[in-house]
Amino acid sequence: MTTASISMRGVGRMYGATVALADVNLDLEPGVIGLLGPNGAGKTTLIRLLATALPPTGGAVRVLGRDPQVPAQRTDIRRRLGYLPQEVGFPRGFTASAFIDYIGLLKEWAEPAARHAEVRRVLDLVGLSDLATKAAYVGWLMSR
Repeated sequence: MTTASISMRGVGRMYGATVALADVNLDLEPGVIGLLGPNGAGKTTLIRLLATALPPTGGAVRVLGRDPQVPAQRTDIRRRLGYLPQEVGFPRGFTASAFIDYIGLLKEWAEPAARHAEVRRVLDLVGLSDLATKAAYVGWLMSR
């Protein structure tokens, strides 16, 4: 018998007064899984909860045997789990350099000098060093 990689018990998520998920109970075993449903059904919210990008407002979530509410366990989940959102959510006013630096922080690259040197190297590599300090958005970066 296979143990669940993901387990949710009584999970809910609110956005203000709007209920996105209510009392979800779910066990997912290893394998390929698809989520189907109309817009507004809570698919994206569910994925964000499982990826630890968003906390539940109620209930218990376990991912890979760990509790994402516990910071050290959340970090371990993030190290083992890949998550690529449909939209990156590029913050307004970020420069190309600041955005790449932010990604480095998310990947736990804590040493600032080494991280900043790598940011400069990567921007040079893709021909964006001249635009490193200009405010940017993802569409602009992708179209370059």
